[in-house]
Amino acid sequence: MGKKISNDLLRRTEILARILNGECLSKLSVAEDYKVEEVTITRDLQYFRTLGLEIFSRKKGITLFSKVKTDYLALLTSEYLSIKMYSDFMLTPIKNFSKIDALFFQ
Repeated sequence: MGKKISNDLLRRTEILARILNGECLSKLSVAEDYKVEEVTITRDLQYFRTLGLEIFSRKKGITLFSKVKTDYLALLTSEYLSIKMYSDFMLTPIKNFSKIDALFFQ
């Protein structure tokens, strides 16, 4: 999976989670949080609408008008965790051993 696709998925999942948790978000505040343009957040909201979610940005902020299916949440969560864990694992320095313990596998 490309870096852009994984970044998009992580951002979209986090935005949806924040909305579901009752955070009051605007497109501008979300764009600033993720260091992207406001048009990117507009595309993210459009992506959610293509999946059947009634999510819109109004003067009061981003609002979700429909319930998210648990199947979709499970899919998003599993993809999010796999990408997040993989990236954290790959970015963590590997510990070098100064000597090998010959009896380790016995």
